[in-house]
Amino acid sequence: MADIMLGVVSKIENPDKFVIRFTIKGYLEDCIAYPFDNDDQPVVGDPIVLFGLENVYGYSWMYKKQRLLEHTQFKHTDSVINIKKDNITIKSGDAIIELTKDGKITIKASDVTIVIY
Repeated sequence: MADIMLGVVSKIENPDKFVIRFTIKGYLEDCIAYPFDNDDQPVVGDPIVLFGLENVYGYSWMYKKQRLLEHTQFKHTDSVINIKKDNITIKSGDAIIELTKDGKITIKASDVTIVIY
């Protein structure tokens, strides 16, 4: 039997493996869930769809992060790509690249190398 429920991320348990803890208000609190896919690392407070799976070892949960309507975000530890209607921002550590719809490119970093082929 499988249950499908909506929950909220309450803690990032392991950011490298996308393992989280979640809460389903009035039902479950602080349970571990594993990613159904790992395209997007959630943050605390993100809404998620949970799939409860019963197996011979007990009950386990898998999750899929709900898509944000106003933009798409891909995140892994300290690197983030945000795609919005008018711009794209790529951030890794302290380095940031922003591309706007009107053709402007901004690079903020302590050391920049541009290679032209």
